[in-house]
Amino acid sequence: MSEEKKERGDIKTRFQKGNDIWKYAQNAGRPEVWTVEETCALAANLIEWMDKDTSICFAGFIGDNYITFQTIQWLKGKYPEFEYIYNMARNKIANRLAMKLGKEVHVVHYNRYQATYDDSLKSYDKEMAALKTSIDNEEQKIAEKKALETSGKIQEQIRDYLSKQ
Repeated sequence: MSEEKKERGDIKTRFQKGNDIWKYAQNAGRPEVWTVEETCALAANLIEWMDKDTSICFAGFIGDNYITFQTIQWLKGKYPEFEYIYNMARNKIANRLAMKLGKEVHVVHYNRYQATYDDSLKSYDKEMAALKTSIDNEEQKIAEKKALETSGKIQEQIRDYLSKQ
């Protein structure tokens, strides 16, 4: 992919009235614009982009190619080869972020994005959240039990007091 800005004229005119695509869209809903060739070209751009040392956030690739994250998800579902390349890019970005931690990337940026790219870290975070939830639930049960015991003691004291009267 060249470093030049991508022309967006085709995007601006894609759905103009009278255009063949516009006619198709009016009859059949949104047309499928991602052919195998276009997906292969996007995959080649992704490979080229992920090999750059400056590629540490996937949003950069999405913005450079005028696509959305939903489009990437759709392409992953339709083309397994593209999903493989996408997963390779995620792994490379996760590794690059980990290597740059403390040198070039701020810890906040790392914490925000690393779990997005690193599946093992994401599963670890989920496991730790589940453990914290179970500990919190256990502490809640203990607190409720103590509250009931205290309430029972208070009721006994009130009964004793009232019976003495």
